[in-house]
Formats: sequence, C-alpha cells, structure tokens
Amino acid sequence: MSSSTPAGVLRVTDRFDLISAQQVATPFLRAFGAGICWLSSLSMPFYLLTWYIADLGGDLVLWCLAASELRRRKMIGALRPSFIAAQRNLAAVWNFVWSTNLTTSLDSCKEPVSNVILGHMLGPAAVGIYRIATSILSAAIKPALLMEKGFYPEIMRLDPASRRPWLLGLRSAILAAGTGLGMVIGIWLLARPVTSLFGGQYHVVSNVLMIMAPSIIISMAGFPIPSLLFMAGRPKALFYSHIIGTSVWLCALIWLTKQMALYGATIAFILAPLLLTVCALIPTLKSFFNRHTLHSAIVECPNITANLDPTTAGSKN
Repeated sequence: MSSSTPAGVLRVTDRFDLISAQQVATPFLRAFGAGICWLSSLSMPFYLLTWYIADLGGDLVLWCLAASELRRRKMIGALRPSFIAAQRNLAAVWNFVWSTNLTTSLDSCKEPVSNVILGHMLGPAAVGIYRIATSILSAAIKPALLMEKGFYPEIMRLDPASRRPWLLGLRSAILAAGTGLGMVIGIWLLARPVTSLFGGQYHVVSNVLMIMAPSIIISMAGFPIPSLLFMAGRPKALFYSHIIGTSVWLCALIWLTKQMALYGATIAFILAPLLLTVCALIPTLKSFFNRHTLHSAIVECPNITANLDPTTAGSKN
C-alpha cells in the first residue's frame, strides 16, 4: 500500500509514461518466476515466494522512478517525512490521509475475506474457480484503473463550484461504461471457447465468468466518483459509503452462497460494485447540487508549484 506514494508523485508530475512502464514490471516478474517454478517442478511455497518477490520488486521500481523524477525537478527533499509541515502547508491533510487509507484498507480486505468465507462454506475447489474468474475480471477493469490515475490529478485542478469537473466525470463514466460493455460482450462470446482449450473441468469457470461479467460495466462506470468526492472535500463520505456497501455485500454474500452455492457467490460479486457505486453516488449528487458552497480542494504550496515543470504547470493552471 505504500506504493501509492510514489504513484501519486508521478501522477502529480504528469509522468504517466513512467507509471505505464512500471505496470509491466510486476506481471513480468510474476510470469518469469512462475515459469521457473513450473519448469523446475517446484512446490507451492516457491510460487508464493516468487509472487512476493515480484510484488516487492514492482513497488521498488515505482519508488526508484518517483525518486528519479523528484531529483530531476530538484524536489528530492519532498520524500522526507514531515508531520508538522504537512499540516501547516495543506489544510485538513490528516483528515484526507486517514479517510483514504481506511477506505483503501477496507477495499483491499474484500477479496481475501470473500475467499476465506467461500473456502469455509464451499471448499477449496470452489474458491479456485471463483478466484480464476475474479482474476480475469480484475484484469478486464484495468483500463478503468488507469483512467482513474489520469482523471484524479486533472479533476483536482478544477473548481468544484463550477459545472466543468462534474460534466467531465459524467462523460468519463459514460466512456468507461461503453468500454466495459464491449469487454462484457467479448467475455460472453469468448469465455466458453477459450476455457474449453484447457479441458472440460474449466467449463464451470466460463459459466461463473459470464455471470460475473456485467460487474465490469458497473465498476468502470463508477470510477470517477471517488475523485469527485475528494475534489469536493468529502473523503469521509467515501469511507462511510464503503462501510455501508461492504457490510450489506458481506451479508448478501453469505446468504446467497447458502442458497445457491457458487452461483450465489457470483451474484454477490455483481452486488459488490453496485452497492459501493450507489452508496457513493448519493453524497456525490448531494455535493453537485450544493456545489456553489464548495471551495477548491487545492491548497497552493509555493514550494511545490515553483518546482514543477513550467510548461506543465502553465497548461494545467
């Protein structure tokens, strides 16, 4: 989770080219390590070790890229921890830090918690099928995550009292939803032919994957909402919406799994992004209708803006 810091540095400095290059590092290291384990007939602990090394290596690459960019801009001192100066230069920074960290922690817990619950209720084989399907869907929504990386710094430079950021969020959501619809259609057409290449035992995976597929549209369409709430100065609203949505989803997961086994869990998987999006959409709409009372979330910090690239800073301001 600490890799969010260097990622934020590169996003603020508009170095999305470096972020894109780093995105290749972790999966490449995973594939390389898994390939060695497979060719050497190594046991599961070695696969876990290569996965850990790949995650750590990818994060270290991100830190090195961020440090290099800050050094190039003569801002390397920004990496020094500063509890007092941060509060002095950025108003309500701790409110933002705690809210976003708690939200991220809660969001990160959903997948492992659901795996443990399903493992207890249905056994390891069902969890394996569920995990394969969710991994494919997680890869499918990567474009939305990449769009969010570029959307957030841009939206934070706009005035929340105007209509511009809200219209940008709406248009981005429609664009992402359209992209997600194309992915869903592709999954419906290709899931069974592709999984059949690996044997009949993966037939259930295609069924689960096809049921889960519409969640891509919901997840991709809702990607602008967190950024809009941050822009409106309401990170706590996002945290509370995650608490409510996650609690309801957890109850639905247990109940549906009891009623319909694995297929109940797949339906609950669709409910997860739907509940989170609906719960977060309510404070977002409220902020939009009360936008004239909002103030820009940007706090001018001369020590930072003075060191940004003049052409970049000029175009954004």
